[in-house]
Formats: sequence, C-alpha cells, structure tokens
Amino acid sequence: MQFHWNEDRRSLSVKAPAKINLYLEIHGRRPDGYHEIDTLMQAVSLYDELEFRSEDEPGTRLEVKAGEGFNDDELPSADSDNLVFRAAEAIRREALRAGASPAPGLHIVC
Repeated sequence: MQFHWNEDRRSLSVKAPAKINLYLEIHGRRPDGYHEIDTLMQAVSLYDELEFRSEDEPGTRLEVKAGEGFNDDELPSADSDNLVFRAAEAIRREALRAGASPAPGLHIVC
C-alpha cells in the first residue's frame, strides 16, 4: 500500500492495491455478519485511490466518486453499507476503546 501526506498535513492519500482470489472457499457466517473463508489472493497492478481528510465536524463522511469509464448511477453506496465506511468506523471504535482521545471528523473520498 502506498500513501503520502498532502501539503496541508490534514489529508492522507492512499493507493490500495486490488487483488484477485486464486482460491476461495466460503464457510459459515460470523456473528459480525462477515464470513469465515479460506483464500489465496494475489495483488494486481490496479488500485483504488482513497483520500482521508480531517474535518472539524465530528463523524465519518464518505464521498464516492465515479472513476474513468463509470457514471454516477453505477457507484456503490456512500453509507454504512460501504466497506470503506464500515472499516473507518471500526478503527475509530477500537481506537476509542483503547483510550485514544476522540478525533475530529473524517471525510473519506474514494
């Protein structure tokens, strides 16, 4: 994963590599809604670009932009059903549970 701080030091840009499953076996569903799996994955040269921006207003806000060759009606949801949003909220909850000070808001652009 590649990342760099932007000039304002209030935002971080990340390139998250895509991957393909060479093998995938899905087992039972876990109590958290995810599945137990056995898999073998390989990274490929494609990647998602994400930007994480600190905001003064508390909470997590996700903005999903159409990539090249896509239009707005093909975009995934920008709410709590989106895995990026769910991951950010899980990290925030764990940090608070571990004693971190409440952080300002977070704006994620992907």
